Amino acid sequence: MPGTEGQGVHVAALRGAAQMVAYEVAYDADSAIVHHWVAHSIEELLGISIQEWNEDDNIWQSRIDPEDRDEVLARWEDLQERGTPFDMQYRM
Repeated sequence: MPGTEGQGVHVAALRGAAQMVAYEVAYDADSAIVHHWVAHSIEELLGISIQEWNEDDNIWQSRIDPEDRDEVLARWEDLQERGTPFDMQYRM
């Protein structure tokens, strides 16, 4: 992913609420995940334990609201292919 080695802070916010989950995923030059971090609020807001988040590389995609999924994944693909910043609110 161009321009994302070692960085990639992403914020998922529950639309219409002041509650949000902050998380960070860092990749190496081969797009392999090398670091996960997620705020403790994920357990209360989404029912996902920190351990689940860190052990399942696909948990994020599986929890995106179906109505938001296509747009979120398209923008995620833009980040991976072109390095376009990924900063958006969506439901999980």
